[in-house]
Amino acid sequence: RPGALAGLTLGLFDIGKPKGDIVLARLAERFAETGVTIKHYNKSNYSAPAPTALRQRVAEECDLVVEGLAD
Repeated sequence: RPGALAGLTLGLFDIGKPKGDIVLARLAERFAETGVTIKHYNKSNYSAPAPTALRQRVAEECDLVVEGLAD
């Protein structure tokens, strides 16, 4: 874990489960207070792996990632 979040880019990854977007929206509100840049990512089908191109994009653009699982 980094010692501080300020200046980092945080990816919020919604895998498409019901209410995952609600959880991630609340996290975005809280993390915004820490000085991180927030990027949002979605995949449409929670039961299938994320496409390789999307995973690579997230890895290139983000320092940290929170994956949203909910029901």
